Amino acid sequence: EQFCAMTLELPDGTHYVAFRGTDDTIAAWREDFNMSYSDAVPAQRDAADYLCRAMERFGGKFRVGGHSKGGNLSVFAAMKAPEQFQERILNVYNFDGPGFRESVKNDPGYMRIRGKIRMFVPQHSLVGVLLVNDSPYEIIETNETGMAAHNAYTWQVLGPRFVRCDKFSLRTRVYRDAMRAWADSLEPEERQKLINAVFDALE
Repeated sequence: EQFCAMTLELPDGTHYVAFRGTDDTIAAWREDFNMSYSDAVPAQRDAADYLCRAMERFGGKFRVGGHSKGGNLSVFAAMKAPEQFQERILNVYNFDGPGFRESVKNDPGYMRIRGKIRMFVPQHSLVGVLLVNDSPYEIIETNETGMAAHNAYTWQVLGPRFVRCDKFSLRTRVYRDAMRAWADSLEPEERQKLINAVFDALE
């Protein structure tokens, strides 16, 4: 497992729960890939627990968010929160985080918070297009391509806002379709065996 989170009090009196993205350890990357066959990895369960503890400790309204894996954790934590906590969440910010398995679209908790999710992905995204991201998203212009575009410091800003663009790059569209075709061609057990074999070799 790789997990890190913090809670910040904002000037308007709300709280922001921020989840960290993937670090450079093999354990972190293995956990990311395990999302392709597992309903919940350890970091996701800890994210849900962390958010509930933060909302129990602090009153008022909350925002939740994160970049990369942190974006996935923010959505997971919000959708697993009790309904009375979900009502206190203003927005869930997912910055180029990977999606979930297809079954998430039917999760009652996800359906309750779906309208609060704000997802931002770079035009050359290779992470945010993985698995199922059923929520609406905005595409952001970047000054890098490939994996370098995953770095949010390459995303273009004008004044207080991101610079939007109309569609993904051709490379991202081809990659997204290829990854979804690969995922659809394998049963979860087959994905698990393949992922374990690759990361066992790396370790």
